Amino acid sequence: MPLTNLKIKNAKPKDKPYKLYDSEGLSLHVSKTGKKVWRYKFKLNNKEKSLTIGSYPAIGLHDAREYRDKAYILKSRGIDPAEEKQIQKIENKKVAPTGKTFKEVALAWTDFKSLPNTKRSWKPSHKKDVINSLEKGAFPEIGDKVISTITIDDVESILNPIIERGALEVAERLLGRIEATFRYGKIKRWCTENSADGLREYMPKKKTKHMAYLKKNSLPKFLADLDSYQGDFVCKSAVKFVLLTHIRTKEIRGLEWSFVDFEERLLNIPASVMKMDISQTVPLSNQAIQILKSLQPITGSSPYIFASLIQMKKSISENGMLSVIYRMGYKGETTVHGLRSTY
Repeated sequence: MPLTNLKIKNAKPKDKPYKLYDSEGLSLHVSKTGKKVWRYKFKLNNKEKSLTIGSYPAIGLHDAREYRDKAYILKSRGIDPAEEKQIQKIENKKVAPTGKTFKEVALAWTDFKSLPNTKRSWKPSHKKDVINSLEKGAFPEIGDKVISTITIDDVESILNPIIERGALEVAERLLGRIEATFRYGKIKRWCTENSADGLREYMPKKKTKHMAYLKKNSLPKFLADLDSYQGDFVCKSAVKFVLLTHIRTKEIRGLEWSFVDFEERLLNIPASVMKMDISQTVPLSNQAIQILKSLQPITGSSPYIFASLIQMKKSISENGMLSVIYRMGYKGETTVHGLRSTY
């Protein structure tokens, strides 16, 4: 019975190496360490032979079958696919391609995107996230390859294992960054083709999952429960402040006392704190002013309005507000970000 992606994924190492047979000579060899390698067994001139295709998950089930089919065509012409692979390796070494590697181009692109005063200049934290995703998803396979030699097969060999495990958002985000690296490479004349171009159109469609949020008729009870909540006062106040100001969780955590103009009843948030790098002025209602004044005796000595009571020089943790919602019994009904949808 042919293999399935699920059976391959669930194949665990045993005391001895073993094989999982697919079809027409293709099999997956599982070592004692858990490493999985595709091999194609065939006969040529009445002799048993074997071709090592490559390791899983770099080469998925679909690609392994394609390799097998190509090897079968060579065999039917009297050509030994294993020998042909070795000849190709030798030829590749003879004429080593020169030029910028994918990793060099990717890092140059991230440096460019982080320059000040450029269109949609990145924050250092975003640059770090992009590089981390490339280091994890792309560099191990194509980082050291000259960018002009990378093919669409190379890109697909990176994406297919991610897609097969169902992480469609991760695959789509990584593809976008690979595409952008090629576009930058073309502009800098380091490559002439974008080997990722067009793949996005054929990515599996991910199911849209809307964030949980409170409907209008649930709001009165939620507000009453929030008022009677006896836990962390700073985090509780931060949740209320989200409902009154429509500010994102991350931005709430970064709010400083210096941003508040009590006289004009305004909150002047600089671009460095905002997600889109655009400064924002938020008018403060009576209720918002009341929250700030109730916090002054507690966190007034800290730069942050919503400071951690454990370390006053730091703001509340990323999950501080979410824990308030969970402890109130609203887990699954709303999130802090979902309250902006309620707004």
